[in-house]
Amino acid sequence: SEIYAEQLLEGFDAAIREKQFTVYYQPKFSVQPDIPVLSSAEALVRWIHPTLGMISPGVFIPLFESNGLVEQLDQFVWREAAAQIKDWKTRLGIAVPVSVNVSRVDMYNPDLLAYFQNLLNNYGLTAQDILLEITESAYTQDSIQIIDTVNQLRSAGFQIEMDDFGTGYSSLNMISSLPIDALKLDMQFIRSAFKNGKNIRMLEIVIDIAASISVPVIAEGVETAEQMFTLKSIGCNIAQGYYFSKPVPVDQFEPFLLEKKNCDMVQSPAGRSSQRKIYHDKHTYDAMHDPLTGLYNYSAFDMFLHDFDTEHTALLLAEMNGYDELKALEGISVANQMLRSVAVVLKENFRFSDFICRIREKEFAVILPRIHSDQ
Repeated sequence: SEIYAEQLLEGFDAAIREKQFTVYYQPKFSVQPDIPVLSSAEALVRWIHPTLGMISPGVFIPLFESNGLVEQLDQFVWREAAAQIKDWKTRLGIAVPVSVNVSRVDMYNPDLLAYFQNLLNNYGLTAQDILLEITESAYTQDSIQIIDTVNQLRSAGFQIEMDDFGTGYSSLNMISSLPIDALKLDMQFIRSAFKNGKNIRMLEIVIDIAASISVPVIAEGVETAEQMFTLKSIGCNIAQGYYFSKPVPVDQFEPFLLEKKNCDMVQSPAGRSSQRKIYHDKHTYDAMHDPLTGLYNYSAFDMFLHDFDTEHTALLLAEMNGYDELKALEGISVANQMLRSVAVVLKENFRFSDFICRIREKEFAVILPRIHSDQ
């Protein structure tokens, strides 16, 4: 309502002054390694109002954008993120780059580069510590001025992530011509692709184009195992979303940093064993794969089966004929070699997006997502 909006606008100065705004952090993981690795985080603002409680950013950010207050809010978030990175480095001995949102109005500030450089100097940071997210729409509106500002920031060492890609403003041809260091796929783009199964090919095309110009792709809003493993299989580099973690306060984010620090410190073979234990959860390669064939195991199969859209998913089950006789006559080594051969044949004859599992000694399952009535 208008009264509610006025109350929020009137409370803005006090909210900045009293730090009612707080910064949450959502981890981003490199997903191409066997074990996903924490690579960075995104700073996301939350407003904890003294009388209204938690106010959704979907409510107050558009309000501040339309009333000329978003620049002050952005600068508050940038300062808080910079201070937090410095604190982590000093107190924990580790930090990861943090991406912050840069609004379109920020890009018109002639002192933007100077502001960021002063921020780095004040907190003893480098340009590699803070990543700048600029929306796809900003590139397509007054693009000459925006691109000029982006080039200045990149020349100073800042990395630019194009945010919200897939919201419909730019063409695929623009990706190769725009000055960016990473491409971030919008969460609605991801959800739409997996909801109706018709846009996976579009995700592949975008990722392939980005790979051809050596621009990593970040998937936002990754919520399910199907999304994570499919995105990984088609070449996505980094993922964030509720599959890994929701945005969390500082004290809940720090365990991710400490986990990474413990793993980074471990270099010996024995240490690598410890690293496996630290990550012994649903993301661990060994916990989800059959060591004999390299296929997904029953644990992974069970998780996928409960996670996928059953209306558009097919399931094939197969048993290796003659396995028991072969094992009895020729021995376990020969039988195992035959299982490996079966695994190879399965991999060669199904889509890269299908999930091939060895669920029991001689039984296999293939989950085929995004199947439609005409297939």
